[in-house]
Amino acid sequence: MTLAAPLTSKVEVFIKQQWSQATIQLGKESLTLSLDDPCYGEGSTANGSWDRNACDPHPPPELTGHKRVVKLQKEDSNGLGISIKGGRENKMPILISKIFKNMAADKSKQLYVGDAILSVNGEDLRDARHDDAVRALKKAGRMVELEVKFLWEVIPYFRKSSVLSELGWGSLKSTSSKCSLTAGKQTADISKSIPLMMSYCRLCISIPRGLELLSPDLKCSLTFRFPDDPTTFTWLNALHSCIQSSNVEAVTEANKILRSTSTNPSGDIVQIRHLGWLTEQVNQNVALSSAWKPIFVAITEKDILFYEAAPTSQEEWSNPFLSYSILTTRLVHINSSAFQQQQFQQLHQHYQHLQQQQQQQLPQLVFIDQFYFGLRSGTRYGIEEHIFRVEVQNDLSNWSMALVQGSCSAVELVKELSTAVLWNNMPCRLVLHYENGFTLLGTSPSQLPSSPSAVSMNNPNPEALTMKLLWHYPFDRLVSTDDDGVRLLMLTFSDDRTVELDLDLNPKPLVFILHSFLAAKISRLGLVS
Repeated sequence: MTLAAPLTSKVEVFIKQQWSQATIQLGKESLTLSLDDPCYGEGSTANGSWDRNACDPHPPPELTGHKRVVKLQKEDSNGLGISIKGGRENKMPILISKIFKNMAADKSKQLYVGDAILSVNGEDLRDARHDDAVRALKKAGRMVELEVKFLWEVIPYFRKSSVLSELGWGSLKSTSSKCSLTAGKQTADISKSIPLMMSYCRLCISIPRGLELLSPDLKCSLTFRFPDDPTTFTWLNALHSCIQSSNVEAVTEANKILRSTSTNPSGDIVQIRHLGWLTEQVNQNVALSSAWKPIFVAITEKDILFYEAAPTSQEEWSNPFLSYSILTTRLVHINSSAFQQQQFQQLHQHYQHLQQQQQQQLPQLVFIDQFYFGLRSGTRYGIEEHIFRVEVQNDLSNWSMALVQGSCSAVELVKELSTAVLWNNMPCRLVLHYENGFTLLGTSPSQLPSSPSAVSMNNPNPEALTMKLLWHYPFDRLVSTDDDGVRLLMLTFSDDRTVELDLDLNPKPLVFILHSFLAAKISRLGLVS
C-alpha cells in the first residue's frame, strides 16, 4: 500500500517584521519550515540587522572563490573569535558561521562568514569532521595560519540559519545535500522543525487566510498566510489533528511526572484524562483585543484544571490558577452560529467606527466558522460561568466527550457523597449514592433498622451504622429540584412529597453534584443526558 505524501504547501511566513516566501511540511508530530530564499537581497543591510556576522560586507570580488592565507595572533585568554559549522558528517566543509566583534578574527578584517577553512597551520581540514576541526583550532597555538576560501553559495544558508534561529522554538536541521568546495552552486539547505505537542493553533481574524501557531509557553509564535481559503482550512484541520494526536502522548508523559511525585489532597494519585488549549472569553466587549485569550485546560479523574501555559514540570502541574471539581461542573451547549454572528456584528460595528475616527482603511475582517461551548460550575459563591471557543468541529466533539465522560467516570469512581443538613430542624446527614439514590440519616444513635439501608450494605462506615434511617428514595423517584441560592435545597418526589433541606451554605455545589449523578445514571442506561 502506498503511503500518502506528507502535507506540503508554499506559504508566506511573517518573520523579522516582513512576509517571506516559505515551504511548510506537516509530519506526524512536527511542522518543518523552510525559507524558500534569503530574506534579504545580496549586499542589503535590512535596517542594519545584517553586519559582518550576517554575511556583509562581502570580500572583494577578486577574492571570491580563491584560496587565501590569513595569519592571526590570538589575544591573551581569548581564542580567534569565530564559530564554525559543517564537517564531513554533515556533508559540508568547515565553514565560519559567526565572527565575534572585537576579537582577533574581527580585528584582522580578513575573514568573512562563509569562508571555508581548508587548513590550520598546515593541517588539512578539507575532509575533517567537525570535532577534529575544533581540536585543530584549539591546539593551534598563539600564532595561527588559516587557509580559507570564500563560498558565496553558503551565504543563503547562513542567512536562513540566522533568521530561523531567532524563532526560539524548535530545532534547526540541515539537509544532506553535499556542499562541495569545487562544485559551485550545490549546497546544503536548512530548515526548522517545530514540535506540535501541546502547541496552540488559531485562525487570524485580521489576516485573510492567516493562521497562527504558538509554542506551549505562548512565548514564541509563527504566523502563516496561505494562497487561498481551501488551503488555509486544510492546514487548520490537519494541524489540529496532529496536535491532538501528539497530546495523547503528552497525557502519558504528564501522568509519568505526576505518578512519581504528586498526589491530590485526598492522597490519591492525580491522573490526567484529557488536555489541550481552549480560547476563553474574558471580556464581553469584543472590540478589545484581549476579549479572548488562550487557556490551557486539563481534565483529571476528579477535577478540571486551568493554566496560563502548558505545564511541563511537577511544580507547574501542581499550581493551576483555577480549578473546579468535575462533579460540580456542567457542559453547556451553545448555538455556535448564532453566537458567532452576534460577535462578528459587534466587532464589525466597532471597526466601522474606528475607520470613521481614524479616516483610514483598517485590515479587512474575516468571518470564520468557529465553535463554542460553556461550562457552569456550582461553587460556594454561586454559579460561575465560562465560555470557550475552539477552531474546528472535531475539537468541539472531543472536549464535549471528555467533559461528559469525565463527569460520568467521576461519579462511578466516587459512588457516594454525603453532607450535613437540617431537616425539620433536626441535624441529619444526606447521602447520595450512585446505585441507591437519596438516603437521609438522623444523627441520634439508634439500633440498626430491620431492613438495612443500601448505604450500610455497600459502603459501611461506623458512623452510618449508628444513625437512624429517616427516609430513602431512588433517583428515579425524583421529580424536581429547587433552591434559594443561599442555603435551602428543595427535593420533590413522585409521591408529591417535597422535602426542604437546610445546608447552612450555598446549595449550588450539591445541586450540580446531584445533576452529575443523574446524568451518569442516564448515560449508563444508554440515554442522552
